[in-house]
Amino acid sequence: MLKIKGSDSNFSIHDILLSELCELEESFRCYITLIMDHITPSKTNKSIYRDNFLELINNKSSNRFFYLLNFNYSCISSSLNTEAQVSQATGSVIIQRGKIKYNVIEVNVHGNFNRIAIFGVDQSKVPADDPGYIFTKTYRKISNQEKLISFSLPHIKDIDEIVFFGHSLSVADYSYFQSIFDYYDIYHSNIKLTFKYSLYEGKPPELIKKECYDSIIKLIRSYGETMDNVNHGNNLVHKLLLENRLEVQLTKLKKIDISLFHSQYIKDFSVLEPITLYKQ
Repeated sequence: MLKIKGSDSNFSIHDILLSELCELEESFRCYITLIMDHITPSKTNKSIYRDNFLELINNKSSNRFFYLLNFNYSCISSSLNTEAQVSQATGSVIIQRGKIKYNVIEVNVHGNFNRIAIFGVDQSKVPADDPGYIFTKTYRKISNQEKLISFSLPHIKDIDEIVFFGHSLSVADYSYFQSIFDYYDIYHSNIKLTFKYSLYEGKPPELIKKECYDSIIKLIRSYGETMDNVNHGNNLVHKLLLENRLEVQLTKLKKIDISLFHSQYIKDFSVLEPITLYKQ
């Protein structure tokens, strides 16, 4: 325990680090808010967001209802064009292009810029009785339930494909993916897994592609290791390929230039005040 000079309170190093983490989360939330406030309002940008989203969900499909599990801190209703509206009956965001309407229910797994941004590590790597468990995403979500929107995954009969995009597929989120794969019984069901990726500056296309494939195989093999039947777990990737239920797609998306925003942000950036919890 640490006793702060001029204070009657004792704090553990974990308390101090958690407070610092909360400060970082709030600063990051404010940063995302600035982006949403300065980049999104443009009518052109909103159209780009809409077209990119419809490209990702494969708008050629006959399915017009989608469920979005968002792992970043943006919000689809704030990003899309002015034609987007919220359905009072289902709570879904209605995106319209021409005469076609798409219903999208969005859930932000770790909060959004309007409420809270949660950072943390995967809970499977930390024992529940370890003091460091307070830094897991699971604990951070439990302790901030009042700021998060609860949700239930759609029934398996309502899902025929799970599309992944823009996610690092990092170990920190394996618990989520394992829960989703369990819920939809990926081994026995007919649900297809589609992983989409796009190219970006600063890294060769072949390296981006390789890292994408490596992450996908690592994720699925890691999930296979959690299955009761060892043989099923070992051949899961092969089974998905044989059944045409695993696909990787290069997706070309339109780019939004935020260089001017970044230049102005860096210019105006000022150091945050020290955290107030430990002031006298």
